[in-house]
Amino acid sequence: MNWQEYISIKLNLHENANKIILDKTGLIKSDAFISHLKSNNKNFYISRSILEILKILNRNENAIIITDLPLVSLPSSVQQKSELIVFNYSDLPFNLPSQFYERLTIDEIIKSLEYIVHKNIKIDILKKYTIKDILNEASKFSLNAHYSWHLEMLAELLNQEINYNSILQIGYSFGYLNYLAWLTHQKPKDELLEKVDSNVSQYILSDKLKNAFYEPLSTFKTVDKIRNYIKSQQKQKIALICFDGMGVAEWFLLKDYLKQGNFSFNERFVFSMIPSNTLISRSAIFYGNLETVYNLSYSNEEKELNEYFENYFVKFYRQEDHLDHKNLLGVDFVCIIYNIFDDIAHNTQLPPDNKNKNIYFINVRNYLEKSKILNSINTLVKNKYHIYICSDHGCVVARGNNQKIDKWLQDQYCKRACIVKNDELIQNLNHLDCDRIEIPFDNTRLVLLAKNRTMFDSDKKIGITHGGITVEEIVVPFIEVNA
Repeated sequence: MNWQEYISIKLNLHENANKIILDKTGLIKSDAFISHLKSNNKNFYISRSILEILKILNRNENAIIITDLPLVSLPSSVQQKSELIVFNYSDLPFNLPSQFYERLTIDEIIKSLEYIVHKNIKIDILKKYTIKDILNEASKFSLNAHYSWHLEMLAELLNQEINYNSILQIGYSFGYLNYLAWLTHQKPKDELLEKVDSNVSQYILSDKLKNAFYEPLSTFKTVDKIRNYIKSQQKQKIALICFDGMGVAEWFLLKDYLKQGNFSFNERFVFSMIPSNTLISRSAIFYGNLETVYNLSYSNEEKELNEYFENYFVKFYRQEDHLDHKNLLGVDFVCIIYNIFDDIAHNTQLPPDNKNKNIYFINVRNYLEKSKILNSINTLVKNKYHIYICSDHGCVVARGNNQKIDKWLQDQYCKRACIVKNDELIQNLNHLDCDRIEIPFDNTRLVLLAKNRTMFDSDKKIGITHGGITVEEIVVPFIEVNA
C-alpha cells in the first residue's frame, strides 16, 4: 500500500459523500496526491473561498473539496451539508511525531513517505533514525527511482515514430537523465546514447525540423518566437533572463540552486537554431527574424529589443551588474544576459578518456553556490516583474575529428558546424566527412556539421562545445517563474 492509499482509507475517500478536507499540511494539495485522486476517478475540487465551496455543495455531486481555509471561517450551512475533516501532520502514516513532519518541506515529506513504504521499514526501527538519516536515504531512493523511470520513458520514446514534438520530449528526458546520472554516479549505456543521436540526426538531416517553425505562437517550438510570445502576454513589467549555453541538464542544475527561492516554474522546451551557436541562436531570441540572424556578422541585441518593445523602457544588464530597487526605478523591461554556462563549458578541462559532463556540472554548481543570481531574481520578484528564463543552445562533449574547413570557404564557423555557400565547389568537396543541411528557408547556403559527437579539430583534442544537432545542443528550456 502506498502512502496515498493509506491516507485515502484513513479519510474514507472511497465513500460516495461530500467531504471537505481542511488541509493543514499541504500534502493533500500536492501534485502526488492529486494524481492519485485523478487515477482513481475521484470527483474533487481545490477551493479557496466559501462562495465556491457553497456552489459545489449545491450541485449535489458528492465531491471531495480540498481547502486551506481556517475551520472558524466555515459557516454552519457548509458544515451541515458535508463531512468536515481537519487533516493534520498527526494523520500522516507511521505514527511519527508531528514535529518530525513539521520541519520538512512537502517535497521532503513525500520523498520520506515513498522511501519508508518502499523499504517497508518498521516503526520501531524507524524511530531510531534521525531526520537527517531519513532525508538522506529518501533523497537517494527518489533520485534512483527517477533515473530508472526516465530510462524506461526514453526507451519508449525511441521506439515511437520520431517527429519534432517527440524530439523535444527526448531532449527533456535525456537531459534530465544526464543530470540524474551525475547525481547518482551512474552511467547511461553507450548504446542508448547512440540510439538517441541516430534517431534525432536522421530526422533533422531529412530536413523535417523546419515544420516546427509553423507552430502557432501559443505553442511555439523555436527560440525565434520567444520575444513574440512575451509581447503577446501583455505584462506590465517584464524580466527576460537569458543563460547562454544552458541545455536541459544545465537547467536542472540551475533549478536545484533556485529551490532556495521558493519559486515554481512553468516549463517548456524548444529548439535552438542550427547551427546551435551563440551568434545565430541568441540573436534569434532578440531579433525574431530568421533571414536576419543568418546574415549577421554582429548582433545588437539591446537595440533590437528596444525597438520591438517600443512602449517599454528596456534596460540591459550583464551577469556582473548589481541589481537593486534603485536601478530598477522606471524600468519596464529588464533583460539580463548570463554567460556562465557557456564560459564554464569552454574552459572546463577534460581528461582524454572522458565521455560525460560531470566535471563541468561540478564547476557550474560551485559557481552557482557563490553567485548572486538568486538575489537578482528575488529582487525582480519583489519589484513585481513577470520573469522569463531562456537559453540559446546547450553543449556536448566532443572529440576532434582531425578535419579542417579552409577559412576561404567559411561564412560562419564554430567548432561543430560551419556555414558555407551552397555552390558547385561545396557540392564537389568530397574530402570532408561531415553531414550537410540547408539553412531553414535559405537554399543558397549549407551548414556543414561535424558527425556524431566530434568537432573540427585535432584528433587529440576533447572539450565541451556546441554548434551541432544533438538534443543536448538543440533542445533548450523556456521557463516562466511563479513567485
